[in-house]
Amino acid sequence: TPTLYYGDEIGMTEVDVPENQQQDPWGLRVPGLGRDGCRTPMQWNSGKNAGFSSPETKRLWLPLTDDYETTNVKEELADQKSILTLYQQLIQYRHNHPTLQDGNYQSVIHKSADCFVYTRNSSSNKTLLIALNFSAVNQSLRLQQFNSGFVALSTWLDRTGSIDLADFTLRADEGLIIEIYRN
Repeated sequence: TPTLYYGDEIGMTEVDVPENQQQDPWGLRVPGLGRDGCRTPMQWNSGKNAGFSSPETKRLWLPLTDDYETTNVKEELADQKSILTLYQQLIQYRHNHPTLQDGNYQSVIHKSADCFVYTRNSSSNKTLLIALNFSAVNQSLRLQQFNSGFVALSTWLDRTGSIDLADFTLRADEGLIIEIYRN
């Protein structure tokens, strides 16, 4: 089950909230264990107070991240390769492909310890191959058990189309959703 936490969809990072600005009752009782850092205002735009509150507001409930002027909803909606765009496409793809919701999971054996590869199969006879590279370097995969497929989505948001699964490369930190062609 995919889980998104507030701000994940735009790449918000946790804020180091100074002790005198902390609000979380738990963190006030047990210093260092508060949840305020991940509860900062949503960064809607690059304006004062990130569009979360009126610009006249002197002090927000919790401080903003230092990068709110570039990491915000408005900027990322305009960027076709932003993390927000990726999240939107992943959610839409999952919504349109029930195989990802209720298809059977099957691990795929391969030789790269840095990659996680599996299939999801459904009763509609559709197979999706998910290939994830968790390393910072390119990884070659040879999945001869599959002939070819169609790259439906790359986490880099820059490639789709036919792919030869007998010998292909996952780029650093890349994930692919591949629709498997059936013979």
